[in-house]
Amino acid sequence: IGIALDIGTTTIALRTVSLFDGHHLCSFGEPNFQSKFGSDVVSRISFSLTPEGFEKLHNSICLQVSRMVVKAMQICQSAFLAKRMGRVNFKRISVAGNTVMESLLAGFDVSGLAVWPFRIPESFGFSSNAKKYLGAYGFDQEDCEIYFAPVAGAFVGGDTVAAMVAAGFHLDDGKTKFLADIGTNCEMAVRNGITGEIHCTSTSAGP
Repeated sequence: IGIALDIGTTTIALRTVSLFDGHHLCSFGEPNFQSKFGSDVVSRISFSLTPEGFEKLHNSICLQVSRMVVKAMQICQSAFLAKRMGRVNFKRISVAGNTVMESLLAGFDVSGLAVWPFRIPESFGFSSNAKKYLGAYGFDQEDCEIYFAPVAGAFVGGDTVAAMVAAGFHLDDGKTKFLADIGTNCEMAVRNGITGEIHCTSTSAGP
């Protein structure tokens, strides 16, 4: 089984799928527990500028993601048992979110995003053992991989990159394409059908 996680500033959405045939098994969402430390990306960055603030944000998102993954495992296991399909085995967790959300889950300092020139701590696009990130928070499966979607910039994150891939921005089909992700942090992207160039921007849209 694979898990797709969209870690939004306000809401975290989870979906489980079969890695054999892509069949959808379950999905649910929860309000992001970090909201009590700030309702938008900028306020979360400001809160993280002290070691204590960063630790609270990091622990909050790691604990919530771990609990959501365990809940998904329980839902899928119940469905498997009902159909006599055996034991559920989660093999991959794919995480997408804005640059700040992915960084806080991975434990990267986001202070470079507080001021111009807005330096990203990591461009992501890598995989690792999920227990390395979630093991201290209740997730105990040894052979599960976690993948962090690559980010395009300081405020154009992995969720936008994933959406662009889903919308075919990577295809050389001669089509001009426009994408808008209207969340707490709003991103927009346009692909020039002639040159293939992609331009992105972002703005706050409110919680």
